[in-house]
Amino acid sequence: MGVYSVYIVGGWSVNLGQFSLRLIEINGAEIIKTKKVNLRIQSYFKNKRTKKVFSYVIYKSGTYRIEFENQNTLIIKKSILSLRFPFQNKINSEKIDILLEKE
Repeated sequence: MGVYSVYIVGGWSVNLGQFSLRLIEINGAEIIKTKKVNLRIQSYFKNKRTKKVFSYVIYKSGTYRIEFENQNTLIIKKSILSLRFPFQNKINSEKIDILLEKE
């Protein structure tokens, strides 16, 4: 129970497109939708760049599964400096990790 943050691991230039995720309680009917954050904090996790993109609140303990929607619309690049690196390639979606962290 508590407030949690969702971080994209791999780069600081994040375009979510239509990407979203939600948590669904396995033994119940509760669906928790994430909310986009206004202040996208940049940091590092295990020497990889991360960017906070969503937050959510869990009100009761339980077992949840995560469902990703429209993950093909997610575009991530290592640097946010598009003027300095205008032709940088986007990161392959198979190399992107998601970090869930309790606040």
